Amino acid sequence: MTEVDKVNIFQHHESVRWGGQKKQLPVTIVTGPLGAGKTTVLQHMLANRRNLRIAVAINDFASINIDSESVKRCHDATGIVELTNGCICCTKAADLASKVWSILQDADSGSVDYLVIETSGVSDPCTVVRTLEADFGKMYRVRLDSVVLVLDADDISNRLDIRIKKGTATDAELAVATGLVNQLKCADVILLNKCDITSAEDLVRTKGFLARSAAGARIHECQFGKVPLSLLLEVRDAATAVSEGVVTHEAIEGKYALPNEADKILRTSKLAGSAVGLTGHISDNRQVSMVFEASTPLQQAAFQDFLGPHLPAGIVRMKGWIFFAEDTHGEFWHFHYSGRQRFECTRDHAATATSRAVRLVLIGEDLDVDATRAALQACCHPAPRHPALHQRMADAVQLITGDLRLDVVDDGASSVGNGGDATVCFRMTAARELCVSVDEMASRHGVNFDSVNEDFCARINYANGPSFMALVGESGNKCLRFAANGSTTLADHWPTVTAAVEHLMQSVFSHVHACRCGW
Repeated sequence: MTEVDKVNIFQHHESVRWGGQKKQLPVTIVTGPLGAGKTTVLQHMLANRRNLRIAVAINDFASINIDSESVKRCHDATGIVELTNGCICCTKAADLASKVWSILQDADSGSVDYLVIETSGVSDPCTVVRTLEADFGKMYRVRLDSVVLVLDADDISNRLDIRIKKGTATDAELAVATGLVNQLKCADVILLNKCDITSAEDLVRTKGFLARSAAGARIHECQFGKVPLSLLLEVRDAATAVSEGVVTHEAIEGKYALPNEADKILRTSKLAGSAVGLTGHISDNRQVSMVFEASTPLQQAAFQDFLGPHLPAGIVRMKGWIFFAEDTHGEFWHFHYSGRQRFECTRDHAATATSRAVRLVLIGEDLDVDATRAALQACCHPAPRHPALHQRMADAVQLITGDLRLDVVDDGASSVGNGGDATVCFRMTAARELCVSVDEMASRHGVNFDSVNEDFCARINYANGPSFMALVGESGNKCLRFAANGSTTLADHWPTVTAAVEHLMQSVFSHVHACRCGW
């Protein structure tokens, strides 16, 4: 019996069992390497879905689903399904099929318009596509609209650099070396994320490689996963859709419409007749995941060291929630580690005092789980005080005050005297440099100093090196906090700090001047 015969039999069975009125559920798969920004893209889709009722299936390689929890905190999706502690391309394939059948019932009742599946960072999307095709009769009940491949532009550019220097120069060899063979073969849309930290020259070279390696895929540059929804899902603005004859029962202003049966684009599987190796993963079995949980807070100095000189070998991804002993206003942080030792630590305002706990998922190659757990556990206990701590604090304050673009917010003297972990807090205002007050820059020139310092902190943590600082303070007085009791001093991180300052002087403060004549 041919594959076509099997599909026809399946379709006949479907028509008998379900009748001819059941609609196809459109599906978009969001895939990509660890830390590329898949969940950020998903959150952007949900934040801008307008009238669309989107169900979400999120796969996480680890035993707790940090990505799913993150999405639930920020968005009220129609339905969020967790597929945890395994890959949907192998151990969780049956779970995926079961969950999709359940979502199909909601689609038939009209409560779901779209399904978005986010794979884990180690899943092979080709296998996921074939699982859907096998279980749902060549997409008879489920219509695959697109596979969206999210890539970290800076990380891919760096991998290309390394391989080219080693003499691995052909596109095929580069695709294998970067672990992207099956993902590129399967992709309909490629999102080059984090373009803001990638040079124009590197972007051109990376896009050229992707265009040659993923023929026909649409490539879009983006920052923080932000692209129009119509580039990711098969939808269009309802006002345009009505003029083109697409059926919608929604009020058209500010709404999205799905195409009708006659208008929709039927996707031809790129996998037909292909020689893709269905191994189940895009990498080998060296990937190890672990979960670290603690009810006691982290010591910032110890955690800085863990992320820097003491980072366990093999770690490629960390994500979860953390809080610090130095936090004085109940702060709770959503933490990410990805790419070339880049960190992201953002305030989670939805947290309550009872929900504060350290919960981290770590993924790595040949990761020593016991040693990593012990290192993180040590971060929950105060380290011995450095013998030159007072001098370190004084040197840090001197560095900050010596740069007229920065201001000291807290010199840490009180924390040292009270036996607390010594920290110094500072922020960028450029007030002394420009001889313009903070109030005048805010009112006259529209400078938002909270946004400036959020960007300042992000650029330091995103630099290609182990520099980590926390953004603290309440609205209107946000600043950066550095712990001085670790193995590195502020001077060790100063080149990264000044590079971020110089960028912000050009991008934010270039229009600010002391002259009030208006010219």
